[in-house]
Amino acid sequence: QLERLITLRDGRTLQVRPIRGEDEPAHLRFLNRLSPEDHFYRFFSVRREYSHRDLLWYTQIDYDREMALIATEPNPENPLQMETVGVIRVVGDLAGDTAEFAMVIQDSFKRLGLGSALMQLMISGCRAKGLDEIQGLVLKENGPMVKLCEKFGFTVETYVE
Repeated sequence: QLERLITLRDGRTLQVRPIRGEDEPAHLRFLNRLSPEDHFYRFFSVRREYSHRDLLWYTQIDYDREMALIATEPNPENPLQMETVGVIRVVGDLAGDTAEFAMVIQDSFKRLGLGSALMQLMISGCRAKGLDEIQGLVLKENGPMVKLCEKFGFTVETYVE
């Protein structure tokens, strides 16, 4: 139910599906293509190095307590190799009350409907598991993400440290 093809506003078609362990090399390439700003908005720091252990955590998912969906397209230089262009994940007790989501999309795929499609699939997956509440931490400077959260009915609150 979480695997499907989506068509972006520019006509490109992407496959969206749960992430798998064998996606580790493509996931590392994806993370390395992200801009420093995207790294900061997603990880709240500018990270450029990922250990094998980090990548295992990102790709080896226990779907009883978390969910991660990736959007992929064929590599233009090697059409048999799929490249990750976006990811959304939710972590927590998916059979319980609350979980936290995070999403990041490669620059060249922003503002084409991918964020909305991933958010909708994530919400549907969480509802199917009976989850009561989804939360996320979004920097207020990340205006497009704040607007996306508002579009999907999230309550946006500002925290001062």
